[in-house]
Amino acid sequence: MLSPEHRPAVMGFYFYPRGGSAEVARYLARALDDGPWAPIVVAGSLGGPGEPSHAGQFFAPTRCVSVDYTPAHQRWAQGGDPMAELVPLHGSFEDKPGVPDRVVLDLDDAAYELQVASWVRHFAAGTTTEPSLLHLHHLTPMHAAAGALWPSVPIVTHLHGTELKMLAQIRDGSLANGPGRFADAWVHRMRHWAAMSARLVVVSAMDHQLALELLPVHESRVVTIANGVDTEVFSRVRHSPAERMQRWRRWLVDDPKGWRPGEGEGSVRYSSDDLTALTDDTGEPVPVVLFVGRFMRFKRLQLLIEAHCEMRRTTGDRSVLVVAGGYPGEWEGEHPY
Repeated sequence: MLSPEHRPAVMGFYFYPRGGSAEVARYLARALDDGPWAPIVVAGSLGGPGEPSHAGQFFAPTRCVSVDYTPAHQRWAQGGDPMAELVPLHGSFEDKPGVPDRVVLDLDDAAYELQVASWVRHFAAGTTTEPSLLHLHHLTPMHAAAGALWPSVPIVTHLHGTELKMLAQIRDGSLANGPGRFADAWVHRMRHWAAMSARLVVVSAMDHQLALELLPVHESRVVTIANGVDTEVFSRVRHSPAERMQRWRRWLVDDPKGWRPGEGEGSVRYSSDDLTALTDDTGEPVPVVLFVGRFMRFKRLQLLIEAHCEMRRTTGDRSVLVVAGGYPGEWEGEHPY
């Protein structure tokens, strides 16, 4: 069994914090903080302290080196290329129009090398000693940077599903805008990064099978670990109807975070009268269906909204669907609002 031997473990997170994989990385880093594997997190970051996408704040109290994408994002807002900055913006596994993070399949060799060089600098800034272990989330240019710096350090790669979906779409010819000019190079790189990983962690049985088919790697190196829950944060404590209503009032009326297309947090605001939807005619709570996640097409949120509406129409049952999540300014398909 590997031992840290007083050398740090390094965790790499390519994107700035905004989705489920970032939450998984944060919970894992915090769980490891008190033990011998306490990691240094090197992560993409956007904005300053106080913003949810700021890596130092998001991963605190874990030690964090931020890969600051703010200048690249600002360059895009001014009409420039965010992939041409000294610290280029991360690529994406999703081909979305009108966003700064272009799909990786459209990034040429020069853009790729700029990504690798940026991550080499930031990994080197994170520790002056060779780490005992590298835990890298997603298959990304971080792998090439880590291999260049520390070729003998074992890598655990944590796959969260998005890269596998992209590879499956390339295989099936189902990408909306085609495979991209540099798809072959990126597929080759991702398979190489998988091959250099001592272990691949996947989050579901379906992703386990996709990893074997698409990367491909030997089954003995793929481990399925479902995403966990922090039971200190998410407990099964049952609150009284009055306490529940107090929380709904805070989230929906007093301090709402919902956002309309093209507007910021708080642009969706409800009134006290709207809260009557949460109780029946006798004042008892009705069932609440909760969606939490990014507003990405593959999550089928539109289908959930339609199904909930149809259930209410055909059964006459009272229930409320609450949609929580997304990242301001980012969605696919029809915005759930």
